[in-house]
Amino acid sequence: MALFRLLGRGIVRKSGFLDCRTGLALLKNRNVGPLMKLAALAIGIACTIFLIVIEAPFEAIVGVLAPGLGLAFDVLLDGFEIIVLPILIACIALPHLVPRELVARIRA
Repeated sequence: MALFRLLGRGIVRKSGFLDCRTGLALLKNRNVGPLMKLAALAIGIACTIFLIVIEAPFEAIVGVLAPGLGLAFDVLLDGFEIIVLPILIACIALPHLVPRELVARIRA
């Protein structure tokens, strides 16, 4: 729920190409089909997995150099990535997947 509070307060961008607020409204809207929502979440999960694979060598180096701190940082960061990042990326991707008329109606 902290992610929804961050999006509601306007900490992330409100309009333009990366419109998270409209994406969150579209995720909650019943007019958007479940396949579009699942497609957006699949894009978010795929991007998250790609990011985890890319940063795995860096995490291994940090884990060797600072075993205690590196492990705590790794667990905290991976937990954040696995839970929050797919939803955030889905909010960014969803306005580009649904019809423009529905996006314009949500923004109005």
